[in-house]
Amino acid sequence: MDMRLKRQQIVIKDGFKQWETVFEDVRIPPEQAAVVIVDMWDRHWARGCTERCAEMAPRIDAAVRRARERGVLIVHAASDVESFYEGTPARERLLSVPVLENIPEPVTIADYPLPIDDSDAGSDTVDDAFAPNTNVWTRQTDRIFIDPDRDVLCGDEGDRLFSYLKAR
Repeated sequence: MDMRLKRQQIVIKDGFKQWETVFEDVRIPPEQAAVVIVDMWDRHWARGCTERCAEMAPRIDAAVRRARERGVLIVHAASDVESFYEGTPARERLLSVPVLENIPEPVTIADYPLPIDDSDAGSDTVDDAFAPNTNVWTRQTDRIFIDPDRDVLCGDEGDRLFSYLKAR
């Protein structure tokens, strides 16, 4: 499967650390690829985030359906909502793999600037119904299909996802 990857890296220009976008054309066997959908919740404390999610979800759904048809693993990683999916095949598939020991520690980039201004906790709307960082989500948006026969469902469980991907 041919893909054009887009990533950002920190570079130093004129004495400042800043993000630079890099594109790379690669060929990845579909069975070795995964799409990880992160925090596409049913709602968010910030009205703008809820509206953007609703707008993006159909496009994400279309893209992951195409990827899934080609054999790419789809991982739904909506933080804090694992209990909503308890007992579902996609959740059980992840839980069926033992967590590996000696998993490498994640790399932290706390010293690098964010690519956005987050001084407002990430909200771009002034009439949010909830205080910043209030957990109001209950599940992933239902506008993105979760295939019970092929997909995997996890939350903030990097160790479990890492173990699942290694086993796969």
